[in-house]
Amino acid sequence: MDKSIVNRVIDNEAKRILQTLSMSNADLFFNALKTGDYDWFLENFIEESWNNNVNEAKAVRNALGIPDSNGYVIIKSGNLCVLYNYMNSKSLTPQSFGKLATAKLGEAKSHRSGKKVIHGFKLKFTYPPGHTNVTPAEKDQESSKLFD
Repeated sequence: MDKSIVNRVIDNEAKRILQTLSMSNADLFFNALKTGDYDWFLENFIEESWNNNVNEAKAVRNALGIPDSNGYVIIKSGNLCVLYNYMNSKSLTPQSFGKLATAKLGEAKSHRSGKKVIHGFKLKFTYPPGHTNVTPAEKDQESSKLFD
């Protein structure tokens, strides 16, 4: 056995696949937020017409796709809670989700978005080819669908 390779960290595709497979739903959700993987939300959001929260969750998912003029999405913890609960069939309270979000994303802070100050998380996403940015007026209209 070659002892020089015993302490070497192996970083390959197989290891990354195993790491992803061992992640919890919460880990996957927050990892997508942290890494800005908007595709993950598109791929994993399943519209269930029987679920009363589908429209609220869809509005939050759509809001993640609407960055401000600096390329950031500022979103409230309560809105992310709705999306998380919907996508994971959970019923966390906003307080419980806030604790989880703080552990995974850091503390929610006040951020300026246009003329508004929003207490939440400032996220940057990468978007799939063909994703269109909206005008500020369209962003305001879409933001009005959010609550909290």
